[in-house]
Amino acid sequence: MEALEYEVKALHVALEQVQATLTSPELARQSLKEQLAQRQRLLADMESFKQQVQAVQLCQSGLRVPEEVMPNLAICRTALRLQQEASQLQHVAIQQCNILQVQ
Repeated sequence: MEALEYEVKALHVALEQVQATLTSPELARQSLKEQLAQRQRLLADMESFKQQVQAVQLCQSGLRVPEEVMPNLAICRTALRLQQEASQLQHVAIQQCNILQVQ
């Protein structure tokens, strides 16, 4: 359970950092070319999300808890929410890059 908690916290920190960067007023003040470059760097960094999500899933599968109990555990609900947020954040960043490339 400790390994799962550690991986969930690591994913949470990584998500917060990317969200802070994407919503930063400083980013909005940059030229479109600079914004695109910054978002592309973030997307490259987000590849680590996949590894962190896999680590969370591996920890969850290693728990000796009945599958029907998993959704009731707060840490598992948090892990699922963070996995969904990571996917959504990556999708938004890709959309932003696509929009900036057109301009």
